[in-house]
Amino acid sequence: MARKNNFLSIGEVANYTNASTDSLRYYEEIKLLEPAYIDPDTKYRYYSFEQIYLIEIIKLCVELNIPLKDLTKFIAKDKTVDYHGLLIYGKEIADKKLKSLKRGMTFINAIEKKILLTEKYPQEYGQIYSRAIPKKYFGITAWQKSFTNAEPFEVIKASQDLYYYEDNYGEWLYYEMLEHGFLCQYSPEATKYYMFAELPKHAAENVKKDILVIPGGTYLCIKGEESQLERALQIFSEYLGDWDSFIAIETDIFTSKFNIDRPTRELRILVHGA
Repeated sequence: MARKNNFLSIGEVANYTNASTDSLRYYEEIKLLEPAYIDPDTKYRYYSFEQIYLIEIIKLCVELNIPLKDLTKFIAKDKTVDYHGLLIYGKEIADKKLKSLKRGMTFINAIEKKILLTEKYPQEYGQIYSRAIPKKYFGITAWQKSFTNAEPFEVIKASQDLYYYEDNYGEWLYYEMLEHGFLCQYSPEATKYYMFAELPKHAAENVKKDILVIPGGTYLCIKGEESQLERALQIFSEYLGDWDSFIAIETDIFTSKFNIDRPTRELRILVHGA
């Protein structure tokens, strides 16, 4: 590789690091990476081989969306670079971004899993079908309003209120797509309606809210666009037999073609616990 006075030209550095010459000039402009030598006659810029390490760190910071002007505080006036401080700073930013990406992938995988699960069952509205559902933990709060006209954002906001505690369990709602919706407890004495938000097991064991444990088992289900919760007794009457007490649950489900304004709702009752 051609050198002049043991330095690399700006073009050579650009080729070696895949950083454009415009980028290298910008790094110089903000005092982040000044050339090791500038020819007084030609004004050509030259860099030392050791500066390539700093360029690689700068490129990494660009990928992590770290403002480059923040990095100038790690370079002293005598051009001494605080590599250790810079690396620690970059590591902190990288860790945050990795956690964010991990949560994002968890969110994507959770939606994909729910869509694939939904497509296993009949897609027609009004058709009753059975499906196995594992044990769940619901945070519940009494609900007195109409289910048919419940505003989605009102429901989501109220669901989030069930989640957010000191340990920020609320992230589970978004990133793992835990269920939220409405349920009713039918009994000869009274019918009680609640809004629920599913909690991960470790959260349910630590929060100081009303927790309802929903047993796993075989559930009878039916899909629709409007709420059918208040008609659960009528819809499933022939399957209930002598049961005079049961729980009906209604929640939005993800489909491959998801209508944001009119999401598909699944109404379910437990017919055989496990």
